[in-house]
Amino acid sequence: MERLLPVPTASEPAQQVPDPAWSYLKGDFFHAPKGWSPNSPDLYPYYRIVFYGLLVGFFLFVLVLTSLFQGNAPKEAKLFSQTIDTLNSQPEKFQEQATAFLNKYPQGIYKDRMVQLQADIANRQFLQALNLAQRQPNLPLKLQAYQALLKQQTPPSPEMQKELQATMGKYAKMIEGYESQLGKARTYSQKQYYTSSLLLLSKLVKGGPQYGHLYTEAQDLLNRTSAKKIDYFLVKGQLRKARVALRDAQIHGVSSDVIDSLAKKIKSLEQLKPLGR
Repeated sequence: MERLLPVPTASEPAQQVPDPAWSYLKGDFFHAPKGWSPNSPDLYPYYRIVFYGLLVGFFLFVLVLTSLFQGNAPKEAKLFSQTIDTLNSQPEKFQEQATAFLNKYPQGIYKDRMVQLQADIANRQFLQALNLAQRQPNLPLKLQAYQALLKQQTPPSPEMQKELQATMGKYAKMIEGYESQLGKARTYSQKQYYTSSLLLLSKLVKGGPQYGHLYTEAQDLLNRTSAKKIDYFLVKGQLRKARVALRDAQIHGVSSDVIDSLAKKIKSLEQLKPLGR
């Protein structure tokens, strides 16, 4: 019987249950060791946490921007379409509408197109205004039109601006010279230097109507000075000299109606008195 009974043996040790994978995140894991440095291996888990946190934050930031962009895109497209409609229906208000669009969407997807369109329209308007300025009938009006154009608008290129400024300088010099000569002729006439005044006025009148109101003043002064010279001879009874002055008046370019009036006056006096010296 004793042989059949099992021989008692020492009890086997109990198996230990393994800790979970995240067990290292407990306890002293989150406490920096004394005397740590940025390159310490003990801090690597913290770096990973910060890295993944920044990565998640970046994706959230991109998501927010995308949602904002998708929300503004239809509104921007609608306003862009309205601005184009303004260009077709009311061109004079386009620049104002385009500026308002760029102020509202300074970084929008239609920004470059709007800026280019705005520049093209401005250049077209400048060239149209320049064409109107060049069609002015005389130099003073052309100069005024050029000055107003450069004051209100900007030329498409620096070269065109230099060319316009050179043209304006040329016109201003011509007008200034004409005014100076006209002033001298007016002074001669006032001092009764009729011959000198008429010779100078004759040159000014031959310059043509391109000088505008200055040409009109020169023609009027020429007519009046010729009449004064002839009247001077008629008062003195020098009918022959009056006849010579009348022929000179025709050569100088005195108006035909003034010539006819002076000729009738001389003829009427000739019928009353024989020709003098």
